Amino acid sequence: MSGLREIIKQLKEEKDRREKERFRCSIFSRVNAMVKEYRLGKDFINRIDRFLLNPMIETVGVFPAKAKKNFDPPLFSLSDQEQYRTTMEIIKRVNNPYLLYANSPDELILSLILYRINPSIKRDELEKFHFEMLLRREIQRGIIDK
Repeated sequence: MSGLREIIKQLKEEKDRREKERFRCSIFSRVNAMVKEYRLGKDFINRIDRFLLNPMIETVGVFPAKAKKNFDPPLFSLSDQEQYRTTMEIIKRVNNPYLLYANSPDELILSLILYRINPSIKRDELEKFHFEMLLRREIQRGIIDK
């Protein structure tokens, strides 16, 4: 009997996962929601530009590990002109598939290097773990040199 309950539970989880997938927001909506939530602007774009010039990967692992923040952006995002411009500038600089799983401004920036060093991280890991943790793992695996 418990085997049947386990199968039913697995089927329900799979159905829920497919439903969630079907209604996933776009990269624009996710980034735009962060622009509004964290009030990102020119300073953040400058931070991205500095990171692009000098990724400072040596700082990864210096600070305590961060937990993945819960961030549930709307399916569709509306913004004013300045928020739209900021969103498009961020996407232009950081554009990669991992943006769909970024839940904070830090993860937006870390996605740059994380995707560059390992473009095949599984979706469930990207959803569950903070990008800094995933980057630490890649460093420990020796994929990149500190």
